[in-house]
Amino acid sequence: MLSALFGGGSYEPLYSYEDVENMLMQYFGGYIEEGDVALQTLAEQYTMLLNDPAAMQAMLGAGFEESPGYQYQYEQAMNAANQSAAAGGMLGTPAHAQQSMGTASGLAQQDYANYYNRNANLYGQGLSTATGINQMGYQANAAMAGGMGNYMGSTMTADYKMQASQMDALASLLGMAAGGASAYASGGSSLFL
Repeated sequence: MLSALFGGGSYEPLYSYEDVENMLMQYFGGYIEEGDVALQTLAEQYTMLLNDPAAMQAMLGAGFEESPGYQYQYEQAMNAANQSAAAGGMLGTPAHAQQSMGTASGLAQQDYANYYNRNANLYGQGLSTATGINQMGYQANAAMAGGMGNYMGSTMTADYKMQASQMDALASLLGMAAGGASAYASGGSSLFL
C-alpha cells in the first residue's frame, strides 16, 4: 500500500508511443512517403540539369515533328513571297531563292522553338509540382514530429505531476510523524500510539 502511494508507480498513458505514432501515420504517412519520392525525383532531375545541360536540352527537343500549323504558314509565306517576287520581276532569281530559303528557315526555327518552349514549360511545371509535393511531405513530417513531441511532453508532465504528488504525500506523512514524535518526546501522547 505504501509503495503504491510513495513510489514504484508511474504514470501510464492511455496510448503508447507506438499507438500515437501509428495514429499520426494514418494522417501524415501518405504525404511523407510521396514527399520522399518527390525529393528523389527532384534530386535526379536537378543533378541531370546541372551535370549535363546539353542532354537536358536534347531531351526537351527530342521527338520534334512539324506542327499542324507549320505547313499552312509555310504555304502562305511562300505564296506571298512568290507573288511579291513575280510582281517585282524577281521570281526565279537567286535573290528570290535566298529570300524563300530564309523565310522557310525562319518558320522552321520558330516551329521548333515553340515545340521546345512548350516542353520546357511542361518540364518546369513538373518540377514545380514535385517541389510542392515535397513541401507537403516536409510539412507532414514536421507535423508528425510536433505531434510526437506534444505526446512526449504531455506524458512527461503527467509523470512529473504524479511523482510530485507522491512526494507531497510523503512530506505530509513525515511531517505528521515528526510532529507526533516531538509531542511524545515532550511528554505528550503520540498520534500513532
